[in-house]
Amino acid sequence: MPNKPKNVSWGIRSLKSSLPSPEVGGMLLIEGSKRSTRYLTRYMICEELVKGRPVHWIDGGMGLDPSTLIRPLARKKKGIELLDNLYACRGFTAHQMAEIIKRLASQTSDENLRKGRLIVVSDLASMFADSQVKRAEGSAMLKESLSAIQYIAKKWNSLVLVTVNYQSKPFLPKSMKSELKNSANDRLTILSQSKSAITAKLHSIDMTVKPLEKRNPQVSLQDFILPDHISKVVWTEPLETNSSSDNPKGDNNAEAARKASVS
Repeated sequence: MPNKPKNVSWGIRSLKSSLPSPEVGGMLLIEGSKRSTRYLTRYMICEELVKGRPVHWIDGGMGLDPSTLIRPLARKKKGIELLDNLYACRGFTAHQMAEIIKRLASQTSDENLRKGRLIVVSDLASMFADSQVKRAEGSAMLKESLSAIQYIAKKWNSLVLVTVNYQSKPFLPKSMKSELKNSANDRLTILSQSKSAITAKLHSIDMTVKPLEKRNPQVSLQDFILPDHISKVVWTEPLETNSSSDNPKGDNNAEAARKASVS
């Protein structure tokens, strides 16, 4: 069996050339606004898909829309068929997010996990901080999920990318922020973003790239605006649960998901 690659590409040329590629086998915490973290993670996902490697994407922030990858893939002269290698699901509640991660950790034989090297968990902590989830319960679920993520990363020799936005509501308590930072093998903080540049800091080497320019003038944020006639159906059905406290904002989230996914 050939050795698996040891790194995951950032996907953006200036990131790739300015900062060391993140290593598999651990968790990378990307801190920043939803707009900026989604921008970066989409490029990383596309980079893996183009190379024929499966990618798993667990979404906790209602931002799951694989069709936004179509234009970046087209820039690389690739088609929508590459999305067949994207395995995506959404947690509508804190309990569902925790259960999805738990199930992923319990997998014993999965060819796609073995072949892949990138797993994205977007907006992991937002639901654990929901006002309808007790603080102690939310903290416990976050801690358990982070422990499972570390196990998954090592078990499948993958990079688990966890995104967090400290400015979005519900605001994370200090204990959850500390738990996220302490569990990460490395952190990339996106300090600012404009149409022409990104400023980011990689904490392991205390390196800030300012500005982090996008060197391909043909690629812009417009790449991620989906034409009305393009869509892709994704799995949006919530996991079954018996807990009466498992559905904070569940009805609203489910409605939003139905509007986001068009058949």
